[in-house]
Amino acid sequence: MKEYIYIHADLGKQIRLARKKKSLRQEDLADDLISTGTISKIECGSHHIGKEKLQYLCDKLEIGFDSLLHTEERQEQQQHLNDQIVMMGIEMKGTIDPELSWEEIRTLKYTKDDPRICNVTYLRGRYYEYKKKWDYARLNYQQCIALLDQHKELHSTNLASICYYALGRTYYLDNQVEEALQHTLAAEQCFHPNGEKAHMIHFFQIAKAIYLERLNVTEEAYVIINELWEQKEQIDSSEVLLNLYEVRARLFNRMEHYDKAIECALVGIEKAKYNYAYDRLCELWTVLGDGLTKKGMWSDAEYAYGCSLQLESKLKKKQPIVVANTKLGLLHLKRNNIAEAEEVLKRAVTLASYTTDAMDYVEALIIYGECQYVQKKYPKAIEWWEKALKIAEDKGLSKHKRRILMKLANVCANYDKKKYQFYIDKFLRISVQLETSKQ
Repeated sequence: MKEYIYIHADLGKQIRLARKKKSLRQEDLADDLISTGTISKIECGSHHIGKEKLQYLCDKLEIGFDSLLHTEERQEQQQHLNDQIVMMGIEMKGTIDPELSWEEIRTLKYTKDDPRICNVTYLRGRYYEYKKKWDYARLNYQQCIALLDQHKELHSTNLASICYYALGRTYYLDNQVEEALQHTLAAEQCFHPNGEKAHMIHFFQIAKAIYLERLNVTEEAYVIINELWEQKEQIDSSEVLLNLYEVRARLFNRMEHYDKAIECALVGIEKAKYNYAYDRLCELWTVLGDGLTKKGMWSDAEYAYGCSLQLESKLKKKQPIVVANTKLGLLHLKRNNIAEAEEVLKRAVTLASYTTDAMDYVEALIIYGECQYVQKKYPKAIEWWEKALKIAEDKGLSKHKRRILMKLANVCANYDKKKYQFYIDKFLRISVQLETSKQ
């Protein structure tokens, strides 16, 4: 199999200087085995050249081929370190202000033959992801994966896996959880355990568990979380660890192991507190409230949800506050505190309308509709549930859609016979679709 070597600009410059030192033109060196075009490419750099061609030219110029390669290898290592530093710096700047990173990205001009084009394309994807321009972000991540296929020497960097993981993240943030899961599975499949950034495997695994949990595939999610739990001493990332505690506690609640959920959430809260991880801290207090609610410890649950809400000013995003308000509103309904329920649920719906998480928005609308229903405000209940139905249909949330249709059919049974039949028909159709998809 023919072996290729990437010629950096500095290496090309060395060869050009060696030729000029001998007062030779490119045409003087060209023959049947090497053309002037190939010699020109070598001297310009930023190209892949067959190893035999390069060695042949070195022999003609009386350059030590092995020492040249050693110099090239040292330069590659230095260049790789420089690329790592620049890439990390640009990513970091993007978290502060995407425009800061974009200014620097625009200065990086590489050809498709230069391996560094892969890093630049990935960074473009990150910029568009920060800007919530999902289509542009995905396009750049996909282009980066395609470019990496042309640069086999970069496979050990695991950049392809990171791009698939990033693609999954964009789909998740765009409420396409199935797509998010598929791309995260792809990230795992092309991951090189002995390559660079070996720690990223834990990010892929926790993301996969989160997506499965969101899709109500509880058993599979729990298997992954258990595997990660056994490795938790080897996990360096506080982000992964805190996600691990949160998802594990949520799964315990789903499986009705409420004492285990409460214990896990409490330890997670302690860890999140010392890491100043306020978003995760908010979510863990909410999960704790869920477990306490299920155990009938309603006063303690209300206190836990209240702790979540107290963190609002510290949060980077409003989505955890939407969930906490929705859960607290549901608890108030259970306790027949209708006025309190109305207040917090209205806030949940208002906040949710400004977030990108369709599932949590739909959930807030459903519970707000229930608040109207228990007050016998049936037209209002229908209004909120119909709004929830539209979002569920637009975002392909089939299970939420079926649940909403049942509520609408139920409220319309004695209120509006025509609408009742309409919703029953839709409910039956979506039920058949869901059963078929299971099979």
